[in-house]
Amino acid sequence: NDSSCIPCPANSYSLLAAAQCACNAGFSGEFDSCRICPNGTYGPGGNVDCILCKTCDVNAIPKGSCPVGSGVDGMECSCKAGYFGNGAVCIKQVIPFPSLVNMSLASLFCSKPNQVLNLVINNFPAFYLSDVSATFQVAGTAYVIDAARYMRVVMTGNITGNVANVGITLPIAPPNEDFGTALFSLSVSLGTEQVSFSFTNVFVPYVVGPPSVGFYSPQSVYEGTVLSVYVELSMVRPLTRASDVQAKAGTKELDQSAVTLVLSDLDGTDLLVNVGAVTGAQTLYVVLSFLDSDGNKVSTGNAISIQIRARPSPILLQDSFYPRKGAASDIQKVQVT
Repeated sequence: NDSSCIPCPANSYSLLAAAQCACNAGFSGEFDSCRICPNGTYGPGGNVDCILCKTCDVNAIPKGSCPVGSGVDGMECSCKAGYFGNGAVCIKQVIPFPSLVNMSLASLFCSKPNQVLNLVINNFPAFYLSDVSATFQVAGTAYVIDAARYMRVVMTGNITGNVANVGITLPIAPPNEDFGTALFSLSVSLGTEQVSFSFTNVFVPYVVGPPSVGFYSPQSVYEGTVLSVYVELSMVRPLTRASDVQAKAGTKELDQSAVTLVLSDLDGTDLLVNVGAVTGAQTLYVVLSFLDSDGNKVSTGNAISIQIRARPSPILLQDSFYPRKGAASDIQKVQVT
């Protein structure tokens, strides 16, 4: 019988079939006297007292606030550089910060597993691999590396001064479409203290094997034509400059300036090849060569073939002209080429 139901007082609510009301978030007390939580506190709701918001350590950086009527703790605390902890408590770090001395690879390949990245790091006291964690993030995806299986560390020195030779095997790599700058993070736990170190590397697309010719034009010309060929390729690693391409027309090696790189990305590579004047009826093969991601030389082979056709002989036409003076029967021969 709904006649026994009464509305909840201000700043309170009830669930279906509840026997009593409860204070809204941001308030505390009994349902019939809900009081707004003051500045610096928050109320999760119900009949729970207001709770003090987080207080940041003097060596932490505060972020956020807890204004009057907060329903959640809006304060965030992060320890300053040189300190570690949860932000509410920050402890001075006594171990020197790590620094990268050398990295074996300036770039890594997408879609190629088990690449090995070798690092030399100062002040990375990794005594046991079980204390080490490693991750990298690229294109919004995070990857976790199992340190026990895919890392090796050879360290010389002590906890406050050492040199570590670190080898990281990447069991997986991002797909080609996720190429770009990756952020690597390494950390080692030493009791209550944690030493973290970050560095960047670049993943580039990995494409191997011969290219595929999707389109080229023209496919035939008359001899004597100054020939330029437009070519669309796929299955080619993205090229950065025209000098990455070697071009050959028949037996003639073309100069590097003969090739113009129109565009090159994961979807394909478009080139303009200036062959020059062509002579003699023949099938002219234009061959493009470059290196794939593994450093192997690949080429288009005979996929680009252009028919050089003999220019037709001139045609002689006869016609009668009617000059103002002279016989009307004079014959004039006109050569039409």
